[in-house]
Amino acid sequence: MKKNLLLIAILALMGVFEVLIAATWIHNISPKPNEFNVSKNTDITIVFNQDINSESLTDLTIKVNGSQSGLHLSQDIQYSDSTKTAIFDPDQDFFIGENISVTLTNQIYNVEGGTMSVPYSWQFTIGSTQESSSYIVESIINVGFRPWSISSGDFDDDGDVDFGVANESSGDISILYSGIFTNTELIDVGHRPYSITAGDYDSDGDLDLAVAVKQYYCIKILYNDGQGNFSESSDVLLNSRPVWIIDGDFDNDGDIDLASAIIDSNIISLLINDGDANFIVNENIPVGKQPRSISKSDIDLDGDFDILSANIDDNSLSVFENDGHGKFGLLRSIETDTGPRYIGTGDLNYDSFPDLIVANEISDKLAIYLNDKYGGFQKITSLNTGEIPESVALFNYDGDDDLDLIVPNQGSNTISIFENKGDIVFEESVVIENIDSPRSIAASDFDKDGDLDFVVANLYANTITLLLNSSSLDVANILISPKKFILYQNFPNPFNPSTKIRFNLHESNNVKLQVFSLTGQMIETLIDGFQNAGAHEIAWKPKGLASGIYLYKLRAGEFSETKKLILQK
Repeated sequence: MKKNLLLIAILALMGVFEVLIAATWIHNISPKPNEFNVSKNTDITIVFNQDINSESLTDLTIKVNGSQSGLHLSQDIQYSDSTKTAIFDPDQDFFIGENISVTLTNQIYNVEGGTMSVPYSWQFTIGSTQESSSYIVESIINVGFRPWSISSGDFDDDGDVDFGVANESSGDISILYSGIFTNTELIDVGHRPYSITAGDYDSDGDLDLAVAVKQYYCIKILYNDGQGNFSESSDVLLNSRPVWIIDGDFDNDGDIDLASAIIDSNIISLLINDGDANFIVNENIPVGKQPRSISKSDIDLDGDFDILSANIDDNSLSVFENDGHGKFGLLRSIETDTGPRYIGTGDLNYDSFPDLIVANEISDKLAIYLNDKYGGFQKITSLNTGEIPESVALFNYDGDDDLDLIVPNQGSNTISIFENKGDIVFEESVVIENIDSPRSIAASDFDKDGDLDFVVANLYANTITLLLNSSSLDVANILISPKKFILYQNFPNPFNPSTKIRFNLHESNNVKLQVFSLTGQMIETLIDGFQNAGAHEIAWKPKGLASGIYLYKLRAGEFSETKKLILQK
């Protein structure tokens, strides 16, 4: 192996996190790698082993990115010659629940003019102030058809957390803005978008979106104009169908790169950012059969992000080691329970080394593997979940400073919360019932009350569920109502024998919904009367109509919109 993992383990036990090759440069960092429950107003501290030229410490050489808040500049980077310590004071607080990644680039140099030959990256997670948790279903919101994946972030730069949803069957992205939480924008991205993630890919200070579009064999990048509008886009073509996407600075150059699981080719495609938001397929990494999800973490604490995959067809996990420059080699292949759908990481035992959590959708098990600090993982337990666990999120449920687990169970329409009782012993303490086909989950403080909330994408219900932590909640202050009138495309389309038509009303109004032939002949009136503000859905089963194209038209006050539907017998 290229790294002395025993030495890394010894250094970790001493509380020192060093890059072995660059050990003459970095002595210590804070927050620590993989630390959770970090304060949202934390500074970032780097203690060097060399005298650093303070002029080389800038926002370009210390890159700080929040998964929900985007790129952070420093109000002031202070450097002490006597202690060789740099302190990065972020220009704004981080968001509760978000992952923060930091890269020290090789453009940092010492007083003699030498540069840091091996850059260094690490990540940590912002915690909440909650001492306990109690979750309520605050709202159920319509999105597109078959919402497959969800990602959160402050898209419109107003200080609140919004989220985007990849709708697999309707081929679009729903953008929902905090304080309103409804479809204020639908973006067509092509056939079968499976996965979505957010990051500042062009380093302009706002969050862009990257979407894995399965049937178009591409990653679509949607660029933010700074106000939450995603009008410009570019496509990165792949050799087969992508089903999962993550981002991270894999080559340690300060720019955010992408990695995607390609299900048919059994590979992970690594897309390197050239610094101008142009992504180039740099490497195709062979994995097990049918990789369904991937994750990143510095598993060996050597200052770069490694990649892990869950391979559903051969019930395996693949662990790939980064050489520090974005080249990956297989470190471990691990046999797991039947049907690994999702893989996540987190430090479950306070040693700074990330452990593995795997949701297995066929065996209905949540498998937990402890990092042995030598490049291996030891399975310590398999937890029984509900039916078809699709994903998992890690958070501090009970305020005791360790990581608990929340799992959407798509088959049993439940969400399980597993409480960490200490010594990596988990107990299912809460089951939230009557959540229709939950699949993907994202966490943040959506109501800005200091604790962690969740949004869940409900696969077959075509909705998302907002779960608010009610431990300190004034529910009356949360507004859930549409921001504008929207008429959705019917689903399924083409259809036989029936289809559903959905629409949102910004305000209560008299509504007329009718179906017409292409020649303008009125076929049927589905709604004619007063309707309250909110989301609406109606099923239509035509009688005596021939196959063909028809029109359906919604009128509500001054709003009017017409769409096509196809009856195919």
